[in-house]
Amino acid sequence: MEGALLGLLSLLLAFTFNLSASRYDSRRQTIIDEANDIGTALLRTDLYPDSTKKILRADFKEYIEARIEYFEVGNEEKKIQAALNRSSLISKKDME
Repeated sequence: MEGALLGLLSLLLAFTFNLSASRYDSRRQTIIDEANDIGTALLRTDLYPDSTKKILRADFKEYIEARIEYFEVGNEEKKIQAALNRSSLISKKDME
């Protein structure tokens, strides 16, 4: 009886670690994809004239800082939402 319970407990523990590892891998891959996308977009700003490029790079710097803030806040719901709102506002800026 004890052996069966310990076997069941170890199986549940293995599933828990597996789910945790897959969640971590998914989050890591999302961060890598976003960093690659931002890097590509930042390199493409070099195609614009200098006056436009300066504005775009300043907006990208602000956006990158907001995204870093989002990934560093941890589990605090209010700070997560504030960082998401800030990055959303920055990404919706129009060039005037």
